[in-house]
Amino acid sequence: MQFVVNHVFYAVGLFIVITLTSCKDETETNDSSLSSIPFISDGYPSVTIDGEFRYGYSVSMGDTVNFHINAVEPYAGDISVTDIQGKVITVVNGVIYPQQTTTERPWEQGFGYDVSFKLNIDDKFRTGVYLINGQEELFFVVKSSTNEEPIIAVIPTNTMNAYSCHGGHSAYSCSGADPKPRLSFLRPLTQMPQYVWEVSNFNMIIPTLTWLHQTSGYKDNIQYITDHEMLNIDKYKDAQVLMILGHNEYWSIAAQQAFERYIAQGKDSIILGGNIMWWNSRYEENQTVQVSHKSMSVDENYYDQPTYRLHQIGFSAEERIGALFEYGGYDKNEWSGIVEKGANPMKVLVPESPILFGTEFNLCDPIDMGAHHEMDGPPLLGFDRNGFPVVNREKLNGVHQYEILAYTWGYRLGHTIGTVHAFKKYENSGSVLQYASNGSVKFALNASTKTQFEIMLKNSIQVLLDGDYPFSQNFLANDVVHKLETPYGGELEYKDKIAVCFGK
Repeated sequence: MQFVVNHVFYAVGLFIVITLTSCKDETETNDSSLSSIPFISDGYPSVTIDGEFRYGYSVSMGDTVNFHINAVEPYAGDISVTDIQGKVITVVNGVIYPQQTTTERPWEQGFGYDVSFKLNIDDKFRTGVYLINGQEELFFVVKSSTNEEPIIAVIPTNTMNAYSCHGGHSAYSCSGADPKPRLSFLRPLTQMPQYVWEVSNFNMIIPTLTWLHQTSGYKDNIQYITDHEMLNIDKYKDAQVLMILGHNEYWSIAAQQAFERYIAQGKDSIILGGNIMWWNSRYEENQTVQVSHKSMSVDENYYDQPTYRLHQIGFSAEERIGALFEYGGYDKNEWSGIVEKGANPMKVLVPESPILFGTEFNLCDPIDMGAHHEMDGPPLLGFDRNGFPVVNREKLNGVHQYEILAYTWGYRLGHTIGTVHAFKKYENSGSVLQYASNGSVKFALNASTKTQFEIMLKNSIQVLLDGDYPFSQNFLANDVVHKLETPYGGELEYKDKIAVCFGK
């Protein structure tokens, strides 16, 4: 059965005719016109438990999800629910209309919109990321009903919330407005501060979400969660590989400790992104409010916990994933400089790595990740006589194995190095493979080395699922010839002389 509802209205001074195609009995339909229907301005999901609204960006099978919608114009009719590739999963009937904010501090308390429609998470759904009306502002994550899938993909909702300017404030300056420490999840998570990036943190991960969804062998073997579920990662006993997707900057101490336990059990992680585990945060108000310690100096009387980056209070990412934003830096050669997209590729150091098997990469070949934005990197002692960077194992507080597969130069209060690396803390712990550039999750799958990058991702997943060793047998760093301090001062001016690959 197929039917069409026509809806005509004025929006933003333009006369718009909307044709909404709804296919209740043909949920395999992939209608690209559904994603361009402009009758929704913004909105957010929530779940009602014991009469109270709670965090709703991750939902369980059997949940009834409330959608709070602010419409451009009144509309009553069918609204599509699609997967990340645009396939219509179901259609719901909604009555939506322009809504006004009913709270005093919408960035902290949510917008207070009425419920526009409800969606039952029934057997049409499986674990994955879904969109209302094809709009990024209205995404939600359905968790697995069994937790048996061997791969977990984490959606970085904490960082999305921290950057969201919906309601006028975020953890950053929104159009000149002061940062705020308490930020509600009962609002859209996709509006970025003007001075940050051209895409939202959700948009950044769409290419990788799409790739995982459409690549043979992965769709049925991945379960999706958000940062909230990281607090209880111990219950995902069957998962062998934890994939951190994108710019996952904001972590609670409890989530970081859960990650440590997961790796200590011999399980592994793949991280596609930089600036990981940087700021401390926690949840309040039935997990609908995120307390961002980055901005607590604005309202210091709110809390008794310190306003610090995680690495300043003894919870450094470098000891847990082998790298830190402090050492990786920004995608630029100096503080005021911007590197043209694609002009600063990672350079291959270990072509014999099992992660690079089948790529036909040679030493110093570029891995194009587009714009890195932000990167993580390890602390370095310096460069050996062959020009290879040598990791400072002491600063990592001990490490069983570390291998830099590729690297490039960046900047943060001095010159820095971002990496693709493999890290194993203890002999019996799991391994971490980090593509420590935010470009790895957004641009790499559409860049000039797209085919090789896909091979690397497949190798990373398969090597870890098979329990194989993700390190080469041949790469050994020699004694340090050129000693470095971090940040690395003026090395960029003569890096061609001290660092292999960058003289080419």
